Amino acid sequence: MENHTSQSKAERNTGKNQVVLGVLLGLFLSGGILLLSANVKPNPILINPTPTAAPLIVQVSGAVTFPGVYELPPMSRANDAIDLAGGFAADADTAQINAAAFIYDGQQIHVPHVNENAILIDSDRLPTINEQLYPININYCTQAELETLPGIGPQKAAAVISYRDQYGPFSVIEDIMNVPGIGETIFDGIKDFLTVR
Repeated sequence: MENHTSQSKAERNTGKNQVVLGVLLGLFLSGGILLLSANVKPNPILINPTPTAAPLIVQVSGAVTFPGVYELPPMSRANDAIDLAGGFAADADTAQINAAAFIYDGQQIHVPHVNENAILIDSDRLPTINEQLYPININYCTQAELETLPGIGPQKAAAVISYRDQYGPFSVIEDIMNVPGIGETIFDGIKDFLTVR
């Protein structure tokens, strides 16, 4: 009889364990179903488009096949504009043109005829403020062009180029103040000479 009582207690404990296990399993499965059916929406990933640079608009005149106004991509050279104008005319004085010179928006490229002086700016000589070559497009200008600005020397000009290379084009001219070493005081002295278009 004692043996029978021991078995009854063991059977009861096993039964209780099975009930507890069943309840825990039910709770676990219910939680899983709730998690799977919940309306969990992940945060969207925002991808900002890379700013694209505006095209360069230049006038090509003189000894070319088709003088006119042309649109070119940023970082174009004088040769690209001359090619769009149909190339050099037969009487073009090509020795006076630096076809490898970078061009800027609004520039006039005049290809001289033989015995005529060139109007294209000599890229070996830096322009001065009085030559009305401003504003400088800070998204495409060279270090040498930046150094023509008041208060901008080789280190600050290199910092602007480095910042532009790392972060992409400037959206507005005020963005140049994000460049280390260029604060409001320097910006106030150069803002009239800058553009991003």
